Amino acid sequence: MIYPPVEKIPVIIVDNFPMLGKLTDLRFLEWVQNNPEGVILLPTGKTPEYFIKQVKHFLENWDDSKVQNELEHRGINPAIKPKMNNLCFVQIDEFYPISSSQTNSFNYYVRNFYIEGLGLDQAKCLLIDPSKIGLSKGETMGIIG
Repeated sequence: MIYPPVEKIPVIIVDNFPMLGKLTDLRFLEWVQNNPEGVILLPTGKTPEYFIKQVKHFLENWDDSKVQNELEHRGINPAIKPKMNNLCFVQIDEFYPISSSQTNSFNYYVRNFYIEGLGLDQAKCLLIDPSKIGLSKGETMGIIG
């Protein structure tokens, strides 16, 4: 839908943000079905937590009849379960300098929520490791915390 004369990009209007999240989750899963070896860049932080939770829910319950019906109702082919481990993931941001093992680093977040949480293959992930970037004289990896 486009509302002339100011809108140039089609929009979708939903009643609330959980519905927007579900729509995003379903379109993401549909994209994975159609791009099984695609490259993904996903956000980190509080914003995508609902997205992650819902994607995980759909994947873990894919064979459940209620999920199958919802997928079909939303235009997703329930016969093709997306294979998350074939995707390539690129981390798009990180604090610096910070150790990637710190729980408040984006690297930690990516490993915990995306790689482990959604079943991505870490060997197919391009992650930012601040310890390999180098430090200025007098800096340590523990500055941000």
